[in-house]
Amino acid sequence: MASALRDTGLSSFEFDDPTFQADPYPVYAWLRENEPISLRTGDGVRSFWVTRHEHVMALLREPRLSAAREIGGMLQPDVPLAFRRLGELLSHMMLNKDEPDHMRLRGLVNRAFVPRIVEGLRPRVESIVDGLLSAVMVRGHRKMDIIRDLATPLPVIVIAELLGVPTEDQGRFKAWSDDIAVVLDGSVRAAGLPAAARSAGELSEYLRDVIRQRRR
Repeated sequence: MASALRDTGLSSFEFDDPTFQADPYPVYAWLRENEPISLRTGDGVRSFWVTRHEHVMALLREPRLSAAREIGGMLQPDVPLAFRRLGELLSHMMLNKDEPDHMRLRGLVNRAFVPRIVEGLRPRVESIVDGLLSAVMVRGHRKMDIIRDLATPLPVIVIAELLGVPTEDQGRFKAWSDDIAVVLDGSVRAAGLPAAARSAGELSEYLRDVIRQRRR
């Protein structure tokens, strides 16, 4: 992959390339060295890629730039309703808000993660970790995939429990999250948008029901 980039530039690079998925770090190194700031067009979306730390930090501190954005044109009135709902969900996320909305939302979230409360979560998190490790042992594997077997499910389970998602629904919760995540992590592809839109609608309805239950 890195050698191909050296010959053709960023235009040949795709997030869903199996070679990149298996080992992305040579590509990142090539981009930092050869194209630290690049304009990319894919699936009808134009975006700038910034890969050097000093450039990223400068942009994060630049007041003329905004985190509040219309995600891929999904809020346009001629876009199918499912996609508009996905765009609306993403537009309300704290990651996509500027001040003062960002600080308002962050302040609400921070209340759930003060040191005293985080420390109180320790026994439950340790129990979840023990369960995930035990599951590997039960399968009889001599090796484990630390990402698949521990690092990926652990935060999903903890967050789901914090949101009041019952254990039996956590599989669905993770599937919805995985579908929506492709829109956020830079790997968005047109083929993945229908699943992301469908899951965004289902997750929204599910959480509205959880909120109604908590209010009662």
